[in-house]
Amino acid sequence: MPGRYSQFQLSTTTPRLRGGKGEPAPSPAPRVTWAMAPPRPSPSSAAAAAAAAPARGWARSAARSAVEAARTARGRRMALRGLAASGPSSRGPLDEAVEAAEERGAPAVLATGGAPEDDEEDEGRGRGLLRWDGFSAWLHCVCVVGFDLELGQAVEVIYPQHSKLTDKEKTNICYLSFPDSNSGCLGDTQFCFRFRQSSGRRVSLHCLLDHYDKDLPVYLKKDPAYFYGYVYFRQVRDKSLKRGYFQKSLVLISKLPYIHFFHTVLKQIAPEYFEKSEPYLEAACNDVDRWPAPVPGKTLHLPIMGVVMKVRIPTCHDKPGTTQIAQLTQQVDLFRCFCPVFLHSQMLWELVLLGEPLVVMAPSPSESSETVLALVNCISPLKYFSDFRPYFTIHDSEFKEYTTRTQAPPSVILGVTNPFFAKTLQHWPHIIRIGDLKPAGEIPKQVKVKKLKNLKTLDSKPGVYTSYKPYLNRDEEIIKQLQKGVQQKRPSEAQSVILRRYFLELTQSFIIPLERYVASLMPLQKSISPWKSPPQLRQFLPEEFMKTLEKTGPQLTSRIKGDWIGLYRHFLKSPNFDGWFKTRRKEMTQKLEALHLEVLCEEDLLLWTQKHTEVETVDLVLKLKNKLPVFLRSVCRESEKRRPADAPKPLLLLPIASATTAMGLTISSLFSRLFGKKQMRILMVGLDAAGKTTILYKLKLGEIVTTIPTIGFNVETVEYKNICFTVWDVGGQDKIRPLWRHYFQNTQGLIFVVDSNDRERIQEGAEELQKMLQEDELQDAVLLLFANKQDLPNAMAISEMTDKLGLQSLRNRTWYVQATCATQGTGLYEGLDWLSNELSKR
Repeated sequence: MPGRYSQFQLSTTTPRLRGGKGEPAPSPAPRVTWAMAPPRPSPSSAAAAAAAAPARGWARSAARSAVEAARTARGRRMALRGLAASGPSSRGPLDEAVEAAEERGAPAVLATGGAPEDDEEDEGRGRGLLRWDGFSAWLHCVCVVGFDLELGQAVEVIYPQHSKLTDKEKTNICYLSFPDSNSGCLGDTQFCFRFRQSSGRRVSLHCLLDHYDKDLPVYLKKDPAYFYGYVYFRQVRDKSLKRGYFQKSLVLISKLPYIHFFHTVLKQIAPEYFEKSEPYLEAACNDVDRWPAPVPGKTLHLPIMGVVMKVRIPTCHDKPGTTQIAQLTQQVDLFRCFCPVFLHSQMLWELVLLGEPLVVMAPSPSESSETVLALVNCISPLKYFSDFRPYFTIHDSEFKEYTTRTQAPPSVILGVTNPFFAKTLQHWPHIIRIGDLKPAGEIPKQVKVKKLKNLKTLDSKPGVYTSYKPYLNRDEEIIKQLQKGVQQKRPSEAQSVILRRYFLELTQSFIIPLERYVASLMPLQKSISPWKSPPQLRQFLPEEFMKTLEKTGPQLTSRIKGDWIGLYRHFLKSPNFDGWFKTRRKEMTQKLEALHLEVLCEEDLLLWTQKHTEVETVDLVLKLKNKLPVFLRSVCRESEKRRPADAPKPLLLLPIASATTAMGLTISSLFSRLFGKKQMRILMVGLDAAGKTTILYKLKLGEIVTTIPTIGFNVETVEYKNICFTVWDVGGQDKIRPLWRHYFQNTQGLIFVVDSNDRERIQEGAEELQKMLQEDELQDAVLLLFANKQDLPNAMAISEMTDKLGLQSLRNRTWYVQATCATQGTGLYEGLDWLSNELSKR
């Protein structure tokens, strides 16, 4: 699928399957199906659901309930994938498995081989994710849109069923999922669309995975305001239906702009879905839920209905055009899309660069979406910051906004198929009308640039209708090279490589002078003072930039002549420049903040506080509280860049969502002056989500505080008896481990918080505890262990936890385990009472 979003290596392999007891059932297809029961799931939910289900839906309800039970009992990897094998016959493996399970008195779960079934978590998959969290990292939902004689297009199925779509979003999906033209589109058709999310939609909890976005190229980053829809539309004759045609679309809704990848997924699941209906779709969604997180730069193995796709998502550090990366990514067939207009490709590059309103009129949604995505791709690696709609219909909720004549057309690229747009969009300044895109190897007749006044309402002749005069002279050399390739019948893929390289070099030649000038806006590092606010970036002055083009302009890297100055002046007024400069300014501001904190860290803070007033000291502490998280992210990012590709990733660089430990940090000598009383230095540590922050707030405020994983520092003071505990909580972070030793000095007490209900990570907690106790600075620290969440039914007993944490092996260490429930406050004061008494003895 053309478009810069098709940057993936995709390969499918039939996995080696492994079942439970017995051998996999033979099957002529590469997908193998067998029935097996989950490892001792709770049958109550399955039995209740099966008993209440109607006769016809009994099997499906029982299977769904069994999946829920299996997931609860760590049987997630078997979920419903065997439903895929149930064919058109009335009795299939599903019925047999359910009946066999009924005879055994246990619920049945059907599994299809996609990967070996083991208990290890997939690479990149976070621990402790709820059901559908893995699915939501890739997709928002899956929709089935059919045609109803009374209602027209209608959403028949939304899966998972808890997925939220507003009425406006459902209406847009309905109309965008069907062709909006009289071309017929018989058979199967694939295309994509993009639509705006409804205002007021709540931010998804899965935004925690958005930290992967920082490693993506700018053109692959998610736009939080838009959804992408990937469509597999089928229209075939069916005399059994009143209209005589079967019309239905399977649509994947996602925030990820991975066009080629999702079209490949649809090719795998859609044809069989149309044969096997909803159970197959449910099984496919369960497969997606098992996928690892979409981590850039890693090779991911994604099982889908018996086939494993091998995918690599590009990173911003990849060098475009290199042989190594070319082998890892799917090449974009740009030439096929630009083929009818490749004589004018440079002019179209200018129009896209400047964010000019542009309409692509095509005979079908496939040609429309492919051409729009190719246009957006042509300015890569620069991101197209304006709106673009690969496929747009007259029923779209923004139709009036884009077709009004009372104001100038907005900066957007529209792909349309309905002939009605030839009239409603006749006032737009730039229109491309294309015919059917030829298969690879066939070269259509070249179209000419025509004036807008020559565009008739029902004119079907292909052409580029515009009054735009390009700023740059046409590059005859690239035209000759492409024409020679046509004459020699060079493959379309090779032509695309030539055209892609040409666009890349042209964009880089244009953007390098801007990058060079913007870099000069950074203040010198010697001007950064640790005791003052970071210096500000200098202002971008267009005229000052224009003067730099005389000696360092694009003429140094490009052979193309023309009015470069005029092109830059136009670009500085465009949405693309506005979006690009805001992004660069944000990055440079963060860099300045990090440099400022690095300089500050090299200073003696305690010596500084002795020479300044308490007000100045408090002001400094508050500034550090807000700025330190920025510094940590910057340090981790820079360290990751310097780390060799084959080196193991250290704990310092673990992603925020999967960091394993957290630490409370104190600067007691600083706060002793603020509060005027002696303080003990107490550290609070523990795995993420153990309840540290809740404990702090419960002790201080006497109320329950529900928080998201802590980012940055929570500076809290908790007083009990004669001890004042001051804690800087960085909950859930393991990124600053090398800095911890600085805060270990003079520590009197260590509080380690453990989630008693988290049996899977108790060993991990034990390892982290032992690492800390081995630190020389903590040899004399008293250890208090809070066994938190004792109110949960599966919580470990104190004796079991003591054994698993290896506390009995501690020698010359005073320690105590206190059962607690942080949300209720149970056991907290008892534990602190013990700690207070022990510290008082010293």
